[in-house]
Amino acid sequence: MSRFELASRVLRGLRPRGRVVRLGDERARLDGRASVSGLETLFGPLPELESSDYDTVNGLVYHVLQRVPEPGDTITLGGLVLTVETLVRRRVGTVLVARTVPINAGA
Repeated sequence: MSRFELASRVLRGLRPRGRVVRLGDERARLDGRASVSGLETLFGPLPELESSDYDTVNGLVYHVLQRVPEPGDTITLGGLVLTVETLVRRRVGTVLVARTVPINAGA
């Protein structure tokens, strides 16, 4: 392996991936590269879907929409609304996630 290849691998590992910004108890902004398990950590388990051939929020959005997403597209899953905010080429850049029913609504 050349020095260039080694440096590229090291620098690739340092790039922030899957950034999550909490916007209160009921909302968060997630990078499309964020893991679905990270989304579930924040908001609880998602309902089972037919296939789970995805690991990222980007893959989840593509799976549900069955097409290339566009900014403004929304999907509803298990009491959550995921709204595509931005795209990076054909990949989901950011998604705004909001709980449709507040946690303390039943109290």
